Amino acid sequence: MIENIFSIPGLGQYFVSGVQDKDYTMVVGLSVFTVFVAVLANTVTDIIYAVADPRVRITSKK
Repeated sequence: MIENIFSIPGLGQYFVSGVQDKDYTMVVGLSVFTVFVAVLANTVTDIIYAVADPRVRITSKK
C-alpha cells in the first residue's frame, strides 16, 4: 500500500515482478529476507519486553 500511495519502489513490487517473471531466485531470496526480518523483530521485541517487565523471565527447561 505504501508503495502505491507514495510511488516509492519497494520489496513488494520486486516480489510481485519476480513472481510474474518466474524469477524463483528473487522470490526465494525475498521470502527468506522477510522471514529473517520478522524473526529478528520478534526476538528484539521479546527481549525488550523482558527487560521492561521484571515479572517476565527468560528461562530454559532442563
